[in-house]
Amino acid sequence: MIISIFSPKGGVGKTTLTLAFANVISKEKKTCVVEYDFSPGDFPALLSVSETKNIINALDDLDGSIQRPEGRNYDVIVGAYPDDYEKISSNDIMQLVSELEKRYDVVLFDIQPGFIESCIDVMGKSEKVILIVEDELRVAARVNSFLDWLKINELSNLSNYFYIKNKSVSNQLQYIDKIRYKLPILYSVPFIKKLKGIDDKHLIKYMTKAKEAIL
Repeated sequence: MIISIFSPKGGVGKTTLTLAFANVISKEKKTCVVEYDFSPGDFPALLSVSETKNIINALDDLDGSIQRPEGRNYDVIVGAYPDDYEKISSNDIMQLVSELEKRYDVVLFDIQPGFIESCIDVMGKSEKVILIVEDELRVAARVNSFLDWLKINELSNLSNYFYIKNKSVSNQLQYIDKIRYKLPILYSVPFIKKLKGIDDKHLIKYMTKAKEAIL
């Protein structure tokens, strides 16, 4: 199963939720997390893995680019650097996705907020695309624009797109309801006042509950 996790706005907790989710599902399923980020991403710092064994290297040497972070039960491929995305063709990324799909039960693509064209290829191949949203005006506006762009350019019918509402403080929606595309909300992760990173016990509890809805 290929799952893309994305938000057109940074700072919504996308990577934190992705890695917490990987912690949960890797207890039952063989899991790989791909950091599809060219900013570069946060995986090397968060997981203490090498930044040189990245997704660009994985195109030619997949076995040498897959890393197992210490103390984790899942594998990762880290992101690369600005402009490196130009080195990845549509055929390249589709071959990588197909090979990973053969090797793992679940492959999570943590896709950068700064949208690049090859993301569409990954999302199109994904069984589910999880949009991480907060019920906040700027987030809703960005998501609305992104979904408009997909529809106008006939890049997706949005049938495999879903929301996870993060940092939820109320069951009532104020801004998400104003997004033109009423995608299903698979799960709402409550606001955690003193979040202690990807291993926070409260976050793991919530992502364990979210697992059933996502999978």
